[in-house]
Order: sequence, then C-alpha cells, then structure tokens
Amino acid sequence: WWRLVSSMWVHLSIVHIAFNAYGILIFGPFIERFYGGTRLLSIYMVAGVVGSAASFLFVDNPSGGASGALYGLVGAMLVFGLKNRASLPPRVYRALTTGMLPWVALNIGIGFFDAIPFDNAAHIGGLLGGAFTTLIMKSTLREPRSETTTKLLYYVAVGWCALILVVALAWGNESVNCLTSAKNYIQCYPDILEITR
Repeated sequence: WWRLVSSMWVHLSIVHIAFNAYGILIFGPFIERFYGGTRLLSIYMVAGVVGSAASFLFVDNPSGGASGALYGLVGAMLVFGLKNRASLPPRVYRALTTGMLPWVALNIGIGFFDAIPFDNAAHIGGLLGGAFTTLIMKSTLREPRSETTTKLLYYVAVGWCALILVVALAWGNESVNCLTSAKNYIQCYPDILEITR
C-alpha cells in the first residue's frame, strides 16, 4: 500500500526527475500563493496518491515519478481559475484555464503513443485528484483563515508528514530486505522475471 505514496519519489532517469522538478518549480509557487503551504502539500499528496492508484489499476508496467502529483497542481490551477473567474483579471483567468488546456491535451495526447513511455492513467488520475481536492478548498486569497481552520490544517500537515515518515521507513525496510542480493530481489519481485522475458 505504501508504494502508492513512495512511487511519487521514484524516478526512472535524470531527465524524468528534471522535467518533474521543473514543473513543480513552475506550478508549486502559484498554488502556494493561492492556498498556502499546507494546502499545497495536501493537493500534491492527494493528487499523487490518486495518480498512483489509477496507474496501479489501469497500467500493467512498472511506473514511478511525480507527474501524477504535478498534474494535480495543474488541475488545482484550472479549478482555481474557474472558481474565481469573477474576481480575476480576464488575462489571468484565461491563463489559468483555457491557457492550460493545450498543455494538458498535448501531454496526455503524447501518452497515447508508445514512443514515449508516459503513464496516462497516473496523469489523468492526478489531474482529477488535484482538481477535486481544490474544488472543496477555500483559497487563502479570498478570506482569512479562522483559528479552527488553522488548527485543522496544522493537524493535516502533521498527518501528511507522519505518513511520509511511515512510507520512508517501509521503503527503507524493503530496500534492506530485497536489494541485498539477487536472490532476495527475485523473491521480493517475482513479476520482474515475467516483465523482462
């Protein structure tokens, strides 16, 4: 179960992690400005888990990376633009909504070709997870947080951090048990033999 979380930090190449890191660097500060750091973490984590779950359900090949969570940030920007269209300048509204759609369509469209190994299930799952999470949140730009909301967000952040710690411990335990020898690796991951044949 914990791989639904840890897969967000497993990347398949330097180029893979560089593209995802660049996307997070571009979109992350916007979401943090709109929703604050704790809600950014919640959007990122929920989108990443939903993307991982979609990948697990619909893709047979091994998959990893932060792109599901990254698409969640894109979904958050789309929803923020739609929810606040009346109060945003028209140019900003268009940039956050219709301006993002070609990027989303192009990247998901590329995923239908076998030339580039994109995980469309993770991307679409993350996009929907981030959009839905943002749909039920209030932006910090619209009204100040109440003391109750502040406390709740603090507990959410602590909970996410605790989950990340548990996942890191489980991941470390698996690494110790499964990566110490070829025999242990095969015992832990028997499906790898089928994939490589």
